[in-house]
Amino acid sequence: MYDKYELKERLREIKNNDFRSPDDISIFDFTLNMIEYIGDPDPDLRDNLIYEVLDRWIMDGMFGTDQLSKLLNIIFDSSHLFYKIGEEGTDSVFTRSFSVLIVADIIYYYRIHNTGLEEDLRNIKEKLIKYMSEEKDVRGYISGKGWAHSAAHTGDALNELVQCRYMKYKDLLEIMEAVKKKIFINSYAYISGEDERLTTPIVSIIDRKILGNKDIVDWIRSFKNINKISKYPEDMNLEVNVRNFLRSVYFRLLYKDNYDEINGAIKETLYNIKKF
Repeated sequence: MYDKYELKERLREIKNNDFRSPDDISIFDFTLNMIEYIGDPDPDLRDNLIYEVLDRWIMDGMFGTDQLSKLLNIIFDSSHLFYKIGEEGTDSVFTRSFSVLIVADIIYYYRIHNTGLEEDLRNIKEKLIKYMSEEKDVRGYISGKGWAHSAAHTGDALNELVQCRYMKYKDLLEIMEAVKKKIFINSYAYISGEDERLTTPIVSIIDRKILGNKDIVDWIRSFKNINKISKYPEDMNLEVNVRNFLRSVYFRLLYKDNYDEINGAIKETLYNIKKF
């Protein structure tokens, strides 16, 4: 096992060698070593080295299906995806938010190679929805420590998930509701593209054509039911999040065919949202 500084040097060597794995290491054991530091507040180690190497290795198929399953079980434990869940304003968010990115990579691999089992994908769905509901720290960029971006990273993972063939009607409805709840927050106004990243899985769901227009339109119209509390800046944060998200969906669909009814519902909903 390497300590933080030794790990950093090895990762630089790997990255500089076009991400090839060294002959003197076990890839999976080395990955477990990386996972130990996945939430380090050093953005160079966490984002530029650990995440980039893991992302490349997963995409390149350097892990077997059993290894990916073991990696998911580790990621989903209380020391990673649910590490100090509910905390706000602390460095623990990095462990959770970068664990989500690894989940996104694994789902992508499953989807592209058609290797994920239905049971595995449904378990991932349940874990992601639970995490999304319980994560309270939605900060974007943190000075000196880089990106936390938990909401955006979750959007990335959900976008991979909703494109999987095992995600059917009921699953997609559940995911849409989870996204809506993440938009309906008043503690923070999304300012770092989170609305766009959370829009992406919604557009992917719409494009799959499993849900009917009525399902989508009813869901969109439910956004006008904003529960304001007559307090500033909370009410403003909530309204900004809802408006920006709906606008993001609208413009993603604007130049696609046969979405006029859905975009009409978005315009109607935006018009009916009471201004702060």
